[in-house]
Amino acid sequence: MLNANKNVDRLERDLRQAILAGTLAPSSRLVSVRSLADQYGLTYGRTLRALKRLEKQGMLVSHHGGGTYVADQLAAKNGSQPHSDGGSGGTIIVAPENYWTGDELWFVEFIRGFETHLATGGARIQVIAKDHYLKHPESIPADARTHVLLASMDEEQLEAIRERSSEHTTFILVAFDPVHTDWAVVMDVDGATGMRNGVDALEARGHSDIAMLSWAMPRNIQALTWWTGQREAAYLRAMKQSRRKPLIVQVPFPQVEPATLEQRLAIDEQLLTVLKKKPRPTALICANDLLARYAMELCVRQKIKVPADISIIGFDDDPWAITQSLTTFHRPYRELGQMAGELALQNQRQARSRWRGALMIEPQLILRNSASVARVVGPT
Repeated sequence: MLNANKNVDRLERDLRQAILAGTLAPSSRLVSVRSLADQYGLTYGRTLRALKRLEKQGMLVSHHGGGTYVADQLAAKNGSQPHSDGGSGGTIIVAPENYWTGDELWFVEFIRGFETHLATGGARIQVIAKDHYLKHPESIPADARTHVLLASMDEEQLEAIRERSSEHTTFILVAFDPVHTDWAVVMDVDGATGMRNGVDALEARGHSDIAMLSWAMPRNIQALTWWTGQREAAYLRAMKQSRRKPLIVQVPFPQVEPATLEQRLAIDEQLLTVLKKKPRPTALICANDLLARYAMELCVRQKIKVPADISIIGFDDDPWAITQSLTTFHRPYRELGQMAGELALQNQRQARSRWRGALMIEPQLILRNSASVARVVGPT
């Protein structure tokens, strides 16, 4: 029953992300309910349940006897945004600038989790874009007890926020360096556990030569990408524990997406050092899905088959990972939203000083087609 419920949630999440990313275009028809049921190992009724949820969210439209279609206009972008009830107080959510676009799908997941508590607890919420929050602090209600920061910020910006806060303000920083637990609640997905679980999953499939692809981050953004070093350290610990020789290849970080031609050439040059290694690793575990994407694209150009010749695991479960069947780790932002919503409600009900500490959620390994049992090469 538990696995079936997880598959229902996974189907709902995959369809939502594909719709918001534009992979499933407006007015396009979904495959049959029976096909989706077979793909996700669900009964017809459970598959229909996931589709009905998306219908209620305004993402799908069903025609009796005519199938299910993607809605022309998405409620997730137009009608279901959380809003203030006109009063002050409650919770402030500081969001990325374009937080309802396909580039910020994780924000939609977080809000859905947060909303489960709004409906039952009557919490008041106001979503504010990062620039407005930083430039116009006077517009923030003085009695907003909880501030949830979902947009990346540098140390100077965080320090300015910290200085102007009152002793009764609780800050929840999502996907921030845990060093800030001295003054805030830091919430994130446990990337270190993901790396260890990834190594374990590959070893269980017979892979004995596993390399890690990571980013060589420019000094000016290292503070915002602390997770890279965290995942590298976790990979090294996992390889040491398994008594295997570790290999980390750091790839130049492009800073812009899509990467320029010059950047792609530099990235491919580093990736080739792994793919041309003799013997070549049987598996790659990547710091995030973008690295996995670059590796898979280069494998195609080098006529290296994935996963027959090499297995690849990513991290983040981006929409691209779904369409390319990449085995990766899903970041459960909906669960993070539920946790943040519960904290916000408790904070509203209790007169207390701000909390501190770290809350980490273990990521979920999503097995798709880019990782398989290691290929056994016989004697030549």
